[in-house]
Amino acid sequence: MAKRVNFPKPLFLNSRVIDIFRERFLVNVRFNTFSGIYVYCSKNIKEKSIPYKVGEFNGICVSDSWKEEKNDFSIFIISDEDYDNALNGNYSEDVLFFINRVNKRQSLADEKNKKISADVMIIKETDFLQYYSDRKRFIQKYFKAEYQDNLYEEMLKKPQNELF
Repeated sequence: MAKRVNFPKPLFLNSRVIDIFRERFLVNVRFNTFSGIYVYCSKNIKEKSIPYKVGEFNGICVSDSWKEEKNDFSIFIISDEDYDNALNGNYSEDVLFFINRVNKRQSLADEKNKKISADVMIIKETDFLQYYSDRKRFIQKYFKAEYQDNLYEEMLKKPQNELF
């Protein structure tokens, strides 16, 4: 088993990663990073409606089913307080549970190479809320740009004298 020191540190969505996230979302609107995966929320999150907000993304599984051993988690939405405490070595029950699940998915070869192979992402609560609130504006901006590109292509296809 991997040790607790292998807690995956820089996987939370900082501003640079959020930009990459937005680009992926905008390039193909049908692509959904949250689709078909399990999400586990820390009990200390301040915004209690996060499970509902996460549930708005297609195909998401959000429930108390994390208590069952069969589930593996891909995303852990952690409160800012829990995240700061974890960096200082004070792990809450939720963080310990999530680390335990990550450790079970690690292989011994990965432990020797000191790399994280478990397919997980830790998202800070504030970063998720920022992404959630911004996504509508980004989708509208994408469709506006796509419409303008299509209009420009239509103009280029027409003979020059029809433009005037």
